[in-house]
Amino acid sequence: MPYYGKPENQRNPKAKRQDPPGKAPATTTEANNPKPQTSDKQANKAPPSLAKPTHLQTGPVKKDLKELAPNLDAIFSKETSLYEVAPKAGFTPTFAAFNQIVSSTYQTYAAKNVLTAKTLSPGMLNYYCACMIWFRIIDLKRQNSQVLTPTEHTIYELIKLSVFSVPKPVSIYLKSIGTITSVTEQTLSPVLPDYPNAGGHAMWSPQIDAQHHNHYELFPTVGIAAEVLQAELLPTNAAWEPSVVPPGTIPTNNLQCYFQPVEQKNEVKQIIIGSGVNANDIGATIPNSDINIPLLQAISSALDRLDVFPLESTCFGSMEPNGSPSQLVQIVKTDNDSPVSIPAGEVSIYDYTRDSSGTVGMAIVYQQNVIREGPLANNAYVSWCCLRNRDGQNIVDGPWYANRNALYQYPPQYCARIFTTGSRNGTVFRTDVFEELAK
Repeated sequence: MPYYGKPENQRNPKAKRQDPPGKAPATTTEANNPKPQTSDKQANKAPPSLAKPTHLQTGPVKKDLKELAPNLDAIFSKETSLYEVAPKAGFTPTFAAFNQIVSSTYQTYAAKNVLTAKTLSPGMLNYYCACMIWFRIIDLKRQNSQVLTPTEHTIYELIKLSVFSVPKPVSIYLKSIGTITSVTEQTLSPVLPDYPNAGGHAMWSPQIDAQHHNHYELFPTVGIAAEVLQAELLPTNAAWEPSVVPPGTIPTNNLQCYFQPVEQKNEVKQIIIGSGVNANDIGATIPNSDINIPLLQAISSALDRLDVFPLESTCFGSMEPNGSPSQLVQIVKTDNDSPVSIPAGEVSIYDYTRDSSGTVGMAIVYQQNVIREGPLANNAYVSWCCLRNRDGQNIVDGPWYANRNALYQYPPQYCARIFTTGSRNGTVFRTDVFEELAK
């Protein structure tokens, strides 16, 4: 039998504890682990989790305190809104790359569709693109409240509801010209010249001279494009040059809309002749304009049959006036001893702000903001001048050189050369882009 101690201390080990009446039963933990007794000093000690005492806050408490630039504080924003000093600041985009854009477009057509030679001639595309550019110019003048000449008004009324099929490279060209909102939020509107009319044709002057050479170099001349198209009806060996070329000189590829034409296939000739054109007359729908609307419609239909570039149905009466900021990127040609034109070969690119790579790339392709620079040397300026003497020497003299940037009109703050990409080859870059635009 187990021993349980003295009888007076014995109790039944199996008995349960009986709590006094009115007291809650003790838990097993409390019963087995009674709380230790604390001293008075320990009782008065603050628990470690209690926050340190602070000074009493009697004023308002500012919530969500942030560190901001001082000028962002609302107290400086009282009645200080800004507005444009010159709400209609202007600039003049140009078209120095027109010849190269048309040439690259046609070469892509010819390389990708064997039917091109029987459907579309280089002269047809050249004439078509020159007219499209001028339709865009006239519409922009109208939308920007520039006064239209009687000829421009007649042209617009005739084409405002017409729809033309325009190849993608050219449709981008058309849309790139227009009103700009710069990174400074200033609105810039294009200031564009009047449609040319001299000697009953769409020419800038009866002959190219020091006063008008910039227009021939920087804008497409529909009168020259018409003469090139008419010359495609002649035998290839026939002597021909534009009527505005002065005696003793020969044109260069800086004369917009000019190239040396060759005789075309009979299928193409029939399209041209069937639209009222002959070797001596373009068959103008509007007198003295050199614009033949049935011919433009026939060329539009020919483009529909050539599945090379995506075509955009273009109605000039409903085009938006907005253009691309690429018009503010400067294209500078300094290698003026080269016998190639500004849009071909190496060009330098400058910008007043850090534009996107897409904007700079568009500027390299379409070159709406060209500055002609370079030292006056024995063989300089072939790279931008539209004529040279038949002896191979340049026609450039004092007046031609002095006014070479006379049409360059941009607010001075946008002429600052703050950023650059270095030099790029405009021809190579353009060819690569047009290859990707083709289907």
